[in-house]
Amino acid sequence: MKRDTNPILTTMDFNAIVREKNAEIIGKILLKDLKSIPSEWDVTYNRKRLSTDVNLKTLLCDSKFPLSINAYPVVERLVTVKDVTGMSTQLRADKYTTIDNLKMMIQSKRGIPADQQRLIYAGLQLEDGRTIGEYVRDRECTFHLRLRLRGGGCVGSVGPSFSSVDLETKHVTGQGVPATNDWEGYSCGLNSEGTCPNIFCKSNLKKSATYSRMGYGDLVLDLEKNRFGCAACGAKFVPTNFIVSSARSLFRFRKAGCFEIQSTLLESFGGIDNYSMFDPKGKNADYDVIEIRTVRESESHLTCLQCDKRISSRNDALLYDCLHSVHKKCMDEQGCKICKAKLMTVDEFEAIIKKNKGKWD
Repeated sequence: MKRDTNPILTTMDFNAIVREKNAEIIGKILLKDLKSIPSEWDVTYNRKRLSTDVNLKTLLCDSKFPLSINAYPVVERLVTVKDVTGMSTQLRADKYTTIDNLKMMIQSKRGIPADQQRLIYAGLQLEDGRTIGEYVRDRECTFHLRLRLRGGGCVGSVGPSFSSVDLETKHVTGQGVPATNDWEGYSCGLNSEGTCPNIFCKSNLKKSATYSRMGYGDLVLDLEKNRFGCAACGAKFVPTNFIVSSARSLFRFRKAGCFEIQSTLLESFGGIDNYSMFDPKGKNADYDVIEIRTVRESESHLTCLQCDKRISSRNDALLYDCLHSVHKKCMDEQGCKICKAKLMTVDEFEAIIKKNKGKWD
């Protein structure tokens, strides 16, 4: 199967990095110039492996957040998640899948909010931000799911686009008040706010907004995935705003009809009582896609473009003058290796495909 390799781009020299199996950089390239990418190769974006049916036009990859084309086959892992009742859920992941992303996969299949999940393996509680590969080397593994209950407060163009809060509007801060019901209010991490379409929902009976508590991790909003489950009744609603508490959320987005990829950082710290949100007085805007990465105060939302691994701790994150992110330990005194890498031609990329064909059969 061939991948669609013609994304809408900003003006840039490259938006993908070609790597060897040890993450060594072979070169960089512009995706729209490619004819195809071998379906068996391991292609990742924001540390998540992409399936062969992903339309690369929908990704906000650019020279600061590039796609990684790893010139070797992907190795999948079969992950079994078992809860205290013995119920099992099987998921397909890979060594790059982070624990918080795995929790989002469980939330998608089981409906259990990610921030209420604890995953145990070999007696250890798995930490968000770390990858499956850091805990497991086997092709198959079983994680044990335990639940934690959390409270909160309450607060007073690729194709068809969707509407959401204007991410370019100003940020406002506030303080929540204690919730009287467990379905009311926001929680730590990222939350979406809106009006439930179910007229019999408890939130509508109280004439209040509803929330979907998404916690920490990565999220992509597009035409098919721009609705969230109401905390009160589960009905899907369209968010009219986003709220963060005890978190830092990086929003990267492309407005409908625009080529430019933009970003904004929404953050709030100091405990669950404090929150930040986009100005409720702002008008909605139309988008092709929105990508959101939410982390805790001590964590980084960046990926090291040198070793192609996530930078877990904010204290370990550095930026070259070119603004490419890197681990402290990966910082090269000679300068950024991404900037120094060769800008590949289509013929050079095709030569790598030919060279590696059948190499791992």
